[in-house]
Amino acid sequence: MKNKDTRCTFLRNLVKKAGPEYSARKEAAEKQVVRWEYYTREAREPMPYLAERLELKRGDCLKGPSGRAYAYGLDRSGNVVVVRTPKTREEPPLEEFRESKGNVIGIIYEVHAQHSAYGATLQKWRRGKLISCDLLDHDGAFLENYSYKKDHLDQIETVGISPDETVNFRFRIRRDPSGELITIERDGLPVYWNPSKIPSLDVLTNRVRQKLLALVPKTVQAARIKERAYCIALAYDSENDQLPPLVGVGLEKERQNWLARHGKKAKTYFWNPAEFTWYENGRLNLHDKALDADSKMLCNRALGKGYWPWYEQKLLDHVTLELNKRHWNSVLPVTDDFIVYAIDFEGANLKKHLKKGVPASKTQLLKARKLI
Repeated sequence: MKNKDTRCTFLRNLVKKAGPEYSARKEAAEKQVVRWEYYTREAREPMPYLAERLELKRGDCLKGPSGRAYAYGLDRSGNVVVVRTPKTREEPPLEEFRESKGNVIGIIYEVHAQHSAYGATLQKWRRGKLISCDLLDHDGAFLENYSYKKDHLDQIETVGISPDETVNFRFRIRRDPSGELITIERDGLPVYWNPSKIPSLDVLTNRVRQKLLALVPKTVQAARIKERAYCIALAYDSENDQLPPLVGVGLEKERQNWLARHGKKAKTYFWNPAEFTWYENGRLNLHDKALDADSKMLCNRALGKGYWPWYEQKLLDHVTLELNKRHWNSVLPVTDDFIVYAIDFEGANLKKHLKKGVPASKTQLLKARKLI
């Protein structure tokens, strides 16, 4: 992106001189407000499709104000001229006042007696179309350019600048012949699907479940593991898309080695797939483009319904419960206490997954042997 430094400097200069302007900007912006809208979280950001691109859930509309609400003041044309956001883990309570003189300039202030300027936004418009939007705050800068095709937003060029790094992304907006949004791609990979253009959550859930039930045994069998295994782990990343999972196989030889070396503390190794020889070595990857696409859509739909992160974890428990009914000796050699279970990359929720995704008879056996 050209002129990054110039754009950041312009915003910094706005912030530097904005402190004494608080009262005047507040009065000018509030005079334009004809109605207020309130949401549970951010919902009217100036950057198009920002929540969808960041895979975040948009705020739900509230009937009225509250101490935790995000408040938006709109003018007669429906433009946001005042924004008030509550305190979060990352930021103090803030308020933004916008003025329009061809372009739209917003100054963000902290909500306290001094009204310190916290950041600034700049929207540039040309012939009724937003062509760029820049944001500067204490964490850094976020700069975007927009290009259009047949009057519809087509591409978004994004640069994120922080003290530690600069990152670049390019988003492509895919539409059907009528111009309706189908999907948003980031660097060629889908990050969002229009819910009206993809299968229902129930359909996607069943497709992913069936794929995993077939593909996990097939993949493990293809690896031709000759040594006895005591478990198969389906590991997921609870901080990002949790599907499809990574597969790990724990060998009885490894379990015995950990017992000999670590005694009672060996339990921390038993169920951590990162300790397995058969994990992320390329032999157990679930290679299936249809599974990847359905998983992405499912995670997106679950997020949109507010079901993240428990929905995908529940699905994996259903999958492991079914997989535990299989006769695994035809796939690889196994111990009599062999199980298939789900686990977070960080080892979280193990007890919950063992309870919901593993037959009670197996967990009781493992408890009797002091292995869990």
